[in-house]
Amino acid sequence: MYLADPHIDRHSDANGNGCSYTRPRPPPYEASEIARIARDTQARSAVQHLAPILANATQNRNLHTE
Repeated sequence: MYLADPHIDRHSDANGNGCSYTRPRPPPYEASEIARIARDTQARSAVQHLAPILANATQNRNLHTE
């Protein structure tokens, strides 16, 4: 039994022989890139949370101004 490595693909060839090859590893993230991803994720989450609230408030305002 072996520990799975996401960068090694194991499969059988046409003759049923097991073989593996190694994919190149992605470059490590820089700290600034991790911070940017976190900010983007937080902003996206906030927009998804606030969008229906703002839409409802806008609809209510439009009803009262007609």
